[in-house]
Amino acid sequence: MSIIDEERAVQGAATKPAASKTKGTRKKTDLKLWFWRLAVVPIALGIWQLAYQMEWGSRTLLVSPADVWAATVTLHTTGALWANLFATIQAAVAALFLASLVGVPIGIALGMLPKTWSVLSPYINALNSMPRIALAPVFIVLFGIDLGAKVALGFSIAVFIFMMNARVGVVSTDAEHRRVCLTLGATKLQLFRKLYLPVAVPAIFTAFRLGMVYALLGVVSSEIIASRVGMGQVIASYSATLSMSYVYSALVILAIFASILTVLAGTLENAFLRWQRAGEQG
Repeated sequence: MSIIDEERAVQGAATKPAASKTKGTRKKTDLKLWFWRLAVVPIALGIWQLAYQMEWGSRTLLVSPADVWAATVTLHTTGALWANLFATIQAAVAALFLASLVGVPIGIALGMLPKTWSVLSPYINALNSMPRIALAPVFIVLFGIDLGAKVALGFSIAVFIFMMNARVGVVSTDAEHRRVCLTLGATKLQLFRKLYLPVAVPAIFTAFRLGMVYALLGVVSSEIIASRVGMGQVIASYSATLSMSYVYSALVILAIFASILTVLAGTLENAFLRWQRAGEQG
């Protein structure tokens, strides 16, 4: 064995304990993080129950966690929960999918064409700042009170999130990489596929996480105004009779499912980015 090989062997032996120690520390940190995440739930429920018992608010509005749980069980046993939840999630996913199909290419194109962005940015920002909930009656008239109006409102909110994030991803492209591609004679289409789209992927996944929440918000808002089925319609009908335990049950269920979808999007993002890095290293 040569001197160089001996030095590499010594260095490898020295780094193994350090790597295992770092891995063990990371596991402990993750366990501690999940412990405190799970601890938030009983703490919040305890404060809620204390507020109910101490009558810190009106009994009409402030119900106990047990009442909300009983309302959830009732919604489940009657079959109202899953049918309405499926209708809401279906519309939100459809709105998110359409928003990504439209918003990502437009955002990348605007990032590739800075002069076009300079001209259109005041109008795009004005449209984005418009309260889309005001358009709900228009969408209901156009598409009826079925799936179309809900998807349209969710789409109108989420599409700008994809557009803006994709554009930011393109703008953050390294200038040296772009210069090399242009020197090698890359066309606009090749720049789009080989440079801008891969660079914009992290920003696009961020848009997925945010867009899911806002698409769900748009769908539920449309359902509250007018819809045959959906969690928004559950909230509206029980709010009219001041059955707040059912209203809070629907809100908690929506929050849980929105969190689950966000976690799934984050997991998909991490897996895709690891695959992308492995492809680049290979």
